[in-house]
Amino acid sequence: MPLLSLSSFVLAASLSIITYLSFLHRCLKNRINHEKHHGALPGPDSTTIATIPSDVYSSKYYVLHDRASQRVPRQLLPPHHKDRDMLTLLLRRNMAAFAHFPQAYMLWATTPAVTRETFQASHIRSLDYNKGDLVCGIYRVLERSASKVEFGIAHKGIEGRMSIGFWDEDKDVVFASETAMWTKTMNEDAEEQRSTLPLENPVRCFFHELAAWWLLDSGVKYLVDLEGELDDD
Repeated sequence: MPLLSLSSFVLAASLSIITYLSFLHRCLKNRINHEKHHGALPGPDSTTIATIPSDVYSSKYYVLHDRASQRVPRQLLPPHHKDRDMLTLLLRRNMAAFAHFPQAYMLWATTPAVTRETFQASHIRSLDYNKGDLVCGIYRVLERSASKVEFGIAHKGIEGRMSIGFWDEDKDVVFASETAMWTKTMNEDAEEQRSTLPLENPVRCFFHELAAWWLLDSGVKYLVDLEGELDDD
């Protein structure tokens, strides 16, 4: 293939991928409730994440916080599963799917060899997501209840939390994925500008939203389809 034709093919393919991802992002945005906050967190009432250290709720820290949520009628979810089991199924499915995302491949390449087995589907699907469990290299379970799991995130000097869970509202169940990352507003050693958080990069933010929204949307559909499979049986 001539060089010019190859370059044109690569350009066309790249544009097609970008167009598709942008379209998918817009479609998911219309199906997902999304909230975003940056700056100082007002207080614990501003988030459902219980494991954020108390000193982070101050002007000393710059925080990026976002929450995606989606409602589904309780009657569409499998009644044969207890809430705790349903959350475990959701986490196993979603984390196994995430392990094939570009972000996960980048994490795999930069994490110690001893933790790389935590990206394997056999490991991810074996977990009950109890306190101390590690998945995809950097996500350590800090707190577990019947309807929520909170992960600690520590990677390359960045600290944060990720929460996945659900709660009842009237006759619906609200599923939510929540992320918080923070850095000190001023360097301790000198009066220097704060570190830049990964999600402040527009490209990284776009792919974070795309991954979080798709996993939430498809994860809820996965649970609804479980009810259909049970009915067929």
